[in-house]
Amino acid sequence: MRFLLSIGLLLFLLCSSTLLRAQYPIYLQLEELNSTKVIKYYPGQKIQFTTKEYPEAWRKERIMNIIPEDNLIVLETGYITPEEIYALKRTNGSALIFGHMLSKFAGGWMVFGAYASLVDSGYKMSIREVIIGAVAIGVGWVMRKLFGRKKYPMEKLYRLRIMDIRFPAPKIITP
Repeated sequence: MRFLLSIGLLLFLLCSSTLLRAQYPIYLQLEELNSTKVIKYYPGQKIQFTTKEYPEAWRKERIMNIIPEDNLIVLETGYITPEEIYALKRTNGSALIFGHMLSKFAGGWMVFGAYASLVDSGYKMSIREVIIGAVAIGVGWVMRKLFGRKKYPMEKLYRLRIMDIRFPAPKIITP
């Protein structure tokens, strides 16, 4: 009975933490033009971005607060407006993990094959086994490089806005 009670408490805490973030009334929204898909950033989350002043320098900072009245995003080291952000970068965790898993599998495949060839005089690692390891290393590397990170340039296809959905609505107009 205690086991079921502890499982129920754990599920309640997990669900309530998810619901609390979903009900936060002020957030930063990245939207693709002519699409209904949006990505939301809440205070406490980290964003990786570049500014229009330094478009090649990527910064990764935590959002401390969002002030829609002044159109400001308060970061750990200062503040910025959404118009000053040149591009955002997001990481695809599943692609990075899958790429690392394939690379580790390939490394193990090659190491154990080479070890078996050295220790056992009757076994010799074949070209087919070397090709399997090399292809797994290559696919893992390609997964990490092509699908591991995505850049969102703000000039043409994407827009970053501060969303304020408090009720009753304040008497301000957000861009």
